[in-house]
Amino acid sequence: MSLHSNIWKLYLLSFLGELFFFIPIMVPFFNEQGFSMSEILWLEGAFAITVVICELPSGYFADIFG
Repeated sequence: MSLHSNIWKLYLLSFLGELFFFIPIMVPFFNEQGFSMSEILWLEGAFAITVVICELPSGYFADIFG
């Protein structure tokens, strides 16, 4: 098995990993748990900010250590 055949699989895995399929499921789940829509949006915003804050150091680390 050559490594060349794995390149498209790696791209597919990367693409699917970045889609965040669980986000649309979280809104109805939190709604059923009794959260209001504004509370759900605050949670989604906190999640987005956390992702950005965590991605910056990991990108810097990857640039430094390759």
